[in-house]
Amino acid sequence: MQGELFDLTVANLTRASGTARLRWTGIASDRWKYAIKRTADHPLLPGSEWFCHKLAEAVHLPTPVYRKLRLEEDGTLAFGSRWESEAKQWDTIDPGDRERYFRTGINVCRIIGLDLFLPNGDRNLGNFLWHLIDGHPVAMAFDYSEGWAMHGPIDNPPPLPANCRTTMVMQWLKQIGALRPGDIGETLGRITRLTPRHIGMIADTIPDEWLPAGGKNAIIDWWSAPETVGRLAILTAQYPCAAVTTTPSSA
Repeated sequence: MQGELFDLTVANLTRASGTARLRWTGIASDRWKYAIKRTADHPLLPGSEWFCHKLAEAVHLPTPVYRKLRLEEDGTLAFGSRWESEAKQWDTIDPGDRERYFRTGINVCRIIGLDLFLPNGDRNLGNFLWHLIDGHPVAMAFDYSEGWAMHGPIDNPPPLPANCRTTMVMQWLKQIGALRPGDIGETLGRITRLTPRHIGMIADTIPDEWLPAGGKNAIIDWWSAPETVGRLAILTAQYPCAAVTTTPSSA
């Protein structure tokens, strides 16, 4: 995902409809369609999306293919998440089958575990992509546009405010018998095994123009800050995990 010989480029952008943060799509030079997040949309948006996707990858959560895209109109780099045209979302799942997807599907609560940590309060029911693997629904995570650097200082204690979308999804999952605290704990357990070195390696892949003030060091400082360490400690106490035996990737 880093050190590509040639930039993927996008010649023309198309207006997107749907979310407040996703304003553009485009066909890149690899001929795939991408959902595109630009610094012009918000200075921290591409870097925040990249960091969150890298973190998801490190703790073994599947996401769509994502790339750095060079926009020909102004020469800037944008974040691109490849359009999963074959995947199902809430609106395209048969209404009578939706609960089954969330009750029996894989990864739902593992994804929420990362959302609780970041924190990302915008994991609504439409923010899961579903593929059928051997007939079994498997969820992928996408859209971290309200996670990590985007929300500013965290005033609320863990896990998340009661009125945010992620919390409401968790309440619904509990109602239908699909909330699995152990899966949440599994993701949190993997996060506890990431070190400042791992986070520095992720930060090294972020273009300078996407980095927050202070650059790479600001990200490592955030990871090691008492507020971040304390948040993870509270969450892992609330959602204890079984032993995780596989080593997370270093990005």
